[in-house]
Amino acid sequence: KFILARLLPIFQSLPIDAAAPHVMVGCAPDELHVIGPLMLSILLRDAGYRVEYLGPDIPLDDLAEFICEDTPRLLILSATLKESAAAMAGFSALLRKCKQPPVFGFGGSAFIFNRELIGRIDGVYLGPSLHQTIEIVHDLIPLKPAKKKSA
Repeated sequence: KFILARLLPIFQSLPIDAAAPHVMVGCAPDELHVIGPLMLSILLRDAGYRVEYLGPDIPLDDLAEFICEDTPRLLILSATLKESAAAMAGFSALLRKCKQPPVFGFGGSAFIFNRELIGRIDGVYLGPSLHQTIEIVHDLIPLKPAKKKSA
């Protein structure tokens, strides 16, 4: 709780660029380990993305409905539990029902320790580290270069 109490205010204090690509980050069903996804949310917002942090234990049916209404460019879910990771197996089919389905990315230690799960999820595996995840996100959803101010 101590770390979470320190990270949430950092995330909330970062500026939001309304014109930046919209990214949602959260946890798979029954997943309560929020530090990694919250750290990723901070890093992505700091990099310039418009990030919405969704929190732990997200029911996928409800999330798909929400995604279809809110239309982010990228959705990232994290799982540390094998069961939580496996629950994401059919999620992309729900997202494809949206008029503008987002890119679906996933990661977390469940995939590091159970590599066979990666192939079961129809989405983009974002790698075993935050650094790799950030690089892959930049490749998937590039940020527009900042306009230079004239003197």
